[in-house]
Amino acid sequence: MIRHGQVVQLGGRAGYQPDFRALACGEVSSARAALGLGVAEFAARLGHLVGWQPAPQVIESWERGMAPPPGDVVLAVRACAAWDEGRA
Repeated sequence: MIRHGQVVQLGGRAGYQPDFRALACGEVSSARAALGLGVAEFAARLGHLVGWQPAPQVIESWERGMAPPPGDVVLAVRACAAWDEGRA
């Protein structure tokens, strides 16, 4: 039996597979919502951070889980969210 506060090793659970794709997609949509930006504005902000311009349609596909965002985007999204939290 698992008690409250007990650390559980999920990797040892039969059949457990972390859904990193969903986690990464969720970070994109959560960061954009927290920042209160439209898709085009968010794309422009990300473009400055990653050095290439993601199209708004691509961001929407990441948010819907249709495609996972690249690693540089996930890191940039985290940086945007952290920077915004620091301003508040």
